[in-house]
Amino acid sequence: MKRRVLGIMIVALLAMAMLPSCQGDDENVEKQERLIGLYLEKYELPYTVEQGVYKSLVHRVANADELPAAQLGDSLVFRFAGYVFNGAPTYLFYTNNRYLIEGDTILNTEYWSFEPKRIKLGDGSIIKGLEIPLLNSKAGDSLLVFLTSELGFVVPENSAMMYVLNVDEVIK
Repeated sequence: MKRRVLGIMIVALLAMAMLPSCQGDDENVEKQERLIGLYLEKYELPYTVEQGVYKSLVHRVANADELPAAQLGDSLVFRFAGYVFNGAPTYLFYTNNRYLIEGDTILNTEYWSFEPKRIKLGDGSIIKGLEIPLLNSKAGDSLLVFLTSELGFVVPENSAMMYVLNVDEVIK
């Protein structure tokens, strides 16, 4: 009985010790959201927020009304560039656009594919924070997408991420 009580007390103490770090994470995410909003407002970019993902449709082709919109189960072919975001894109951490890294001697791209990415929406092959803004996109769309660290993955400095997505093809 004493062992069980001791175990419960240890678990309770550990939980209380973790509360401040969870609070810090919430504050960090709020800061990231504030910086994303300020950036979008500064550059007067129209945007939507869906499930915590900030999306700005930067370009849509003239004949977009005639093109199919991507839905769950559809395949998509797209190019991307991912940046660490601290109020502005600070540095590139991954891309499949070779021209963006020409002359860069810092990034180890030995295992990177520079082919357009092909995915099936809804199959879990990309993080949800990127799948959400690709829904309803059309061939020719260029999107700016912003994710807090809780929606993507943790990049250096526990920063937000900014992705530039260029949709090449939607396959029904």
